[in-house]
Amino acid sequence: MIKNRVFRVMFRFISACAALFIILLSIVVGYFFSVVAPRNQAAQQQAALFLPLKGPARRVAIFDAATRIIEAQYYDHSFAGLNWPLLRSQLRVRAEQAEDDFHLYWTVLVPLAMAFPASHMGFTMPPPAPVVASPRNGKTDTTPECEFDAGGSNAYIHPA
Repeated sequence: MIKNRVFRVMFRFISACAALFIILLSIVVGYFFSVVAPRNQAAQQQAALFLPLKGPARRVAIFDAATRIIEAQYYDHSFAGLNWPLLRSQLRVRAEQAEDDFHLYWTVLVPLAMAFPASHMGFTMPPPAPVVASPRNGKTDTTPECEFDAGGSNAYIHPA
């Protein structure tokens, strides 16, 4: 009798744990499809807006979009005591003068993010389009792009 009771209690406990796991898994999957996937799609659509732009107009548009996100999303509406209008106007001039997207991100947007005392603030440069090499010996090669990643105290170069 005791043996059967112990097995019944264990079976109920394991069944409850399995049901709880299934419920939590369905919540996570539901969150992904209702929140994360639409955000990623919206980000891709927004990034597509910058594709037709070239030169300084493109870089200023990217900078303006980034500053609008900060103004709308940053938790401290006093902007951590920074003179936000002055900082934004100074960096906007630098964004316009940046020679390409790489310099925009590394000399304007990264310093902008570092000006705020927030550990979860930053900008990630989108990967470049793949480069197609000129035909060699009647064949067209695709040259793989590489990405630089400074992880911790080490630096890595790996295919993008």
